[in-house]
Amino acid sequence: VSLVDQASSKSQLVLPGSIQAVTEAPVLARASGYIRKRYVDIGDRVKEGQILAEIDAVEFDQSIAQGKASADQARSALEQANANLQQGKTNAEMARYTYERWNALVQKGAVSRQDADTYKSTYEASTQNVDSLEKAVNAARSNVGVAEANLARTRDLQAYLKVKAPFAGVITQRNIDVGALATDGT
Repeated sequence: VSLVDQASSKSQLVLPGSIQAVTEAPVLARASGYIRKRYVDIGDRVKEGQILAEIDAVEFDQSIAQGKASADQARSALEQANANLQQGKTNAEMARYTYERWNALVQKGAVSRQDADTYKSTYEASTQNVDSLEKAVNAARSNVGVAEANLARTRDLQAYLKVKAPFAGVITQRNIDVGALATDGT
């Protein structure tokens, strides 16, 4: 005689099957260079945005140094253009005073009209020179903007030296050119 008993709640059922990632993507570097440091390996779980590797690219450091030098050079050229403009304005003001004095002397008959006309043309040439110098200042200001934009672009590109996971998952492959990241949907 046997007693009827409740079966244990822990039972095991073995079924045939296979596991396949919901999403699989190669993770490629957007910058070329040598791998400086690898932070993960095959089988590691990673979070979205986690740094997988760092790339050593000497040309980026050199490009940033060159960009800084170009920006500094453009700023110096702007300072020089502003100084030239101030000098040109001072010269034009002096030419105006001289012309006005000689013109007053012509009215009194103390000097010839020819001399006054010479000083008038000097004054007019000085004012045109000031206009030209103002345009040179604007061009130098634009050059500063271009140099700073190029430097910012190079710095933005430098962010690509850190290879990051596009989504959470498991590293499934590793080689020099490509890594692969897979997720099971969690």
